[in-house]
Amino acid sequence: MSSDSNKPNIAAVIVRDAEPGDIPQVYKLMEELILFLANQDLRLYTEEEFFQFVFGKNPMCLCLVAVLKEDPNFVVGYSTYFTMFNSVDGLSTTLEELYVKSNYRGKGIGTILWKKVTQKALDMGCNSTIFVAHQWNKRALDMYTRHGCENLTEMNGKLLLHFSKKDMEDFVKTSEKA
Repeated sequence: MSSDSNKPNIAAVIVRDAEPGDIPQVYKLMEELILFLANQDLRLYTEEEFFQFVFGKNPMCLCLVAVLKEDPNFVVGYSTYFTMFNSVDGLSTTLEELYVKSNYRGKGIGTILWKKVTQKALDMGCNSTIFVAHQWNKRALDMYTRHGCENLTEMNGKLLLHFSKKDMEDFVKTSEKA
C-alpha cells in the first residue's frame, strides 16, 4: 500500500466467499452502509440473524468479501446476492448490496466484487442480474451504465415497489378479495 493514500491497488485485493469469521466485520460494514445511505430509519438485523441468513440451515443469501492480500482477515468490502426465478429471464441474480469502506473506494474494489457476483451468476446459469441503485449515487450509476446496465424505470417504466413487514401483515389479515 502506498503510504500517502493508504489505499491498496487492485492486485492487493482478494475477493472470496465469506466465511463465518467474516460476519462481524461484514456486519460493521452494513452499519456503515446505513450511514452512507443517510437513513437512520433502516432496520439492521442483528449480527446473529445475518449469520443465519448466510450460514444457517436454510441460507437466504450469498456473501462475498474483499480482503487485503497482506491481511486476508481484514474485510474492506462486501456484496450480498441471491438467485430467483422470473418468467422472462428464468434464473436471475439479485445483487442486494455492494459496499466498500470509504477509504478504499476509487481503486476498483467495487468493480471486482460486482464481477465476481456476475461470474458466480453465470456459473449458476443465470440470465440476468437485478439490483437497485439510488438516484443520488452518481458514482455507482455511472459505473453500472458504463458496463452496460439498463435503467428499467427509464426504458419501460418498471418500478421497484416495497412492501414493509407491517404492510405484509396487514395485507394477509384483510378479507378483501383481489
